[in-house]
Amino acid sequence: MKQINLVSAILMLFLFTACGDDDGDDVVNTVISFTDTSAIVDEDVGTVTILIEFSSPLIGAGEISYSLTGSANINGDYTVESSSPLVVAEGDESTSISFTIIDDEIIENFDVVEDDNDDLVLVETSERKVIVELTSVTGNLQLPNEGERIFTYNIIDNDQRPDSGMKWDLAWEVEGSMDVDAVNLDMIAIYDVVIDENNTITEAKTYTISDNESGYESLVVDDAAPDSDYYVVIEYTGGSGDANFVFATYHSTDPIIFADLFTEETADEGLVIVAEISSKRGGNFSRKNARYQSVNSILKVKKGILG
Repeated sequence: MKQINLVSAILMLFLFTACGDDDGDDVVNTVISFTDTSAIVDEDVGTVTILIEFSSPLIGAGEISYSLTGSANINGDYTVESSSPLVVAEGDESTSISFTIIDDEIIENFDVVEDDNDDLVLVETSERKVIVELTSVTGNLQLPNEGERIFTYNIIDNDQRPDSGMKWDLAWEVEGSMDVDAVNLDMIAIYDVVIDENNTITEAKTYTISDNESGYESLVVDDAAPDSDYYVVIEYTGGSGDANFVFATYHSTDPIIFADLFTEETADEGLVIVAEISSKRGGNFSRKNARYQSVNSILKVKKGILG
């Protein structure tokens, strides 16, 4: 009889232990999801936040990794305030990703794309997109269904064509990367230009320089500027690598916008181009000669005169 009771006790202990193990295996993962799939914001909105909700309070710590793509450029159109991966703690019921939208001065109603011949072409657009995709998780977290892992931010430009004066805009993006800080371009307006018999600019006065370091440059020549012909010069001043850029002219004529590329080979040499020649006479502004020429082509810029 004592033997039977002993066997029964062992069996009961085994059953309780087995049930306890099953309970540990039945822990339900916490599924993450965006509260919305898209949003539209104006360029001057400031800091924006994307909320990620949890299906239940998190058991244990975890991490959430995400990727960024889209036509908007990091440090050109927005800065990232929340690094990937996001670290979440036990008991958390949500987390968020934050961006600060850059309210720049340039008119952004175009985007640069490659056509079927691999040439750069301009496409009209009213917005720039930031596409956020949830890519992986750790701990007791679980990604949502594949079609629910993307959030799209649409940034609407708030800049308008000027009513008077001349305005030049320059924007760029870096091939193979969204971070425009990998390179730096500057834009310079010069006047009282003297060109010698070798088609080299030997003398010039600097009217203004735009030396912003993240993704865009903008210059304005207004009614108070001296009457002269103004040459707009673009220079690759820092970094290494290819940079797609868009140059735009706005004044009394229709806007002139074109796209081109600084290649790595020429950029490392500090390539300078003359992108535009415009005329100011009193309150009248006009494009004297719409030229786009490399420093190694017809019109050269003598090194050192633009300092």
